[in-house]
Amino acid sequence: MKYLIACLLLVVSPLVTACKCMEFNVGQYVSNAEKVYLGRIISTQMLGGKGNMSATLRVNEKYKGDVFELEEVVQRNSRCSLFFTLNEEYLVFEGKSGEVNQCSMRNTRYLRDLESQLNALSTLARQGI
Repeated sequence: MKYLIACLLLVVSPLVTACKCMEFNVGQYVSNAEKVYLGRIISTQMLGGKGNMSATLRVNEKYKGDVFELEEVVQRNSRCSLFFTLNEEYLVFEGKSGEVNQCSMRNTRYLRDLESQLNALSTLARQGI
């Protein structure tokens, strides 16, 4: 019986602690962000011993805010942490503090309908979001 309960807890616990992102809607994410851009990670760095990390991105496309050619983002260790992957391209919805998580920084490889999402962002950017 104890073995069964332990197995059940191992199966269920990751589901309970999983990060909950709102449904991906470009308009909502844009309205909550200070900066929006498409960039490729060129370097990463651990920040202390608590699992906090930073990443530097080379920006390919700017959609909102005062975005530079190189941007640095920070993520705090949490259940919404993401793994920065060198040379991967991300769509970034950066807040005021420069902090991101797996909800606000999306690897483009895993975004459904990427082309239409980027077209929507371009349209919003032309309209001055």
